[in-house]
Amino acid sequence: MLKPNAIKKLNVETFAAEVQGEKGEETKVGDEDEDWDKFLWRVLSDDFRIKRSNPAILPQDKHRMLAHITYGGKSAYLWR
Repeated sequence: MLKPNAIKKLNVETFAAEVQGEKGEETKVGDEDEDWDKFLWRVLSDDFRIKRSNPAILPQDKHRMLAHITYGGKSAYLWR
């Protein structure tokens, strides 16, 4: 199990990766310096769901969330 400081560090790195991913920049996450998308794919469960604060965006599974990040948020609207 990860310690609270390790979880906080991964959270900060993952948020930075999402922001950089939306800008089309490459970034690494975690002690193994994984690509942010491979890291999230590995750590998120198969039944992961996220509800964005924007009500126009439908809840996303991990496939759609990663596409949302990769394509700057535009992909979320394509799944309707």
